[in-house]
Amino acid sequence: MELAEKLRLLRYSYDYSKSYVAYKLGVDVNDYLTMESGELPLSLTQLEALSELYQLKAIELAEDGATNEYTNWQGLVENWDNISEKERCEASIADIKSELADIKEILYTLIEKLGIS
Repeated sequence: MELAEKLRLLRYSYDYSKSYVAYKLGVDVNDYLTMESGELPLSLTQLEALSELYQLKAIELAEDGATNEYTNWQGLVENWDNISEKERCEASIADIKSELADIKEILYTLIEKLGIS
C-alpha cells in the first residue's frame, strides 16, 4: 500500500478531519491534501508526527508492503505457465489471507474508535 493511501485510510479510521491532521503537521489543509494525494513528499519531521498521531513506528508508516506484493504477483503472472495448479492456489490463498489480515486490522481499529463491543 502506498503512503498516500495509508494516510487516507488512517485518517478515515481515526475519524480525523483533514484540517486536524494538517494542524498536527503544521501545514495548511491544501498542503496536507497534496501530501495525502502523493503529490508532495513528507519531511522526516512530518513522518514522525504522523507516526506519533497514528501510534505507529515511522518505518511502518513509510514501508510500502504493496510494492513487494505487486512485484510477487507480477512474477506469478509472468511465469504462470511454469507454476503448478497447486502452487497457484497456494499463492492465491496466501494473498487473500494477507489482504484479509489487513482488512481485519482496519476493522478492529474502526471498532475500537467507535467504542463498539
